Amino acid sequence: RPGYKGKKEVLSKTKFIELITKNSEKTYNEFVDILNKNYTAAGGKPFTKGIIADRARAYDLSGTLSKKDIMKWKKLKKVVQNKKNID
Repeated sequence: RPGYKGKKEVLSKTKFIELITKNSEKTYNEFVDILNKNYTAAGGKPFTKGIIADRARAYDLSGTLSKKDIMKWKKLKKVVQNKKNID
């Protein structure tokens, strides 16, 4: 790109779609790490889970990434609640 001096490339729509489908077994956090290694969001900002979720929704790819982190949290919360009920 003319005038671009950064080291990371801004992620295009086609590249985003390619990467998200190729990494569908990854969690949002893992995918954030993958993208932030080589790419930036618009304006040179790092990717966040929110940015990825918004882009996936915009490209009709919601639900492509795994939500393992959420399931782990729900299980942990349930265990803690059960422990409190026992005590």
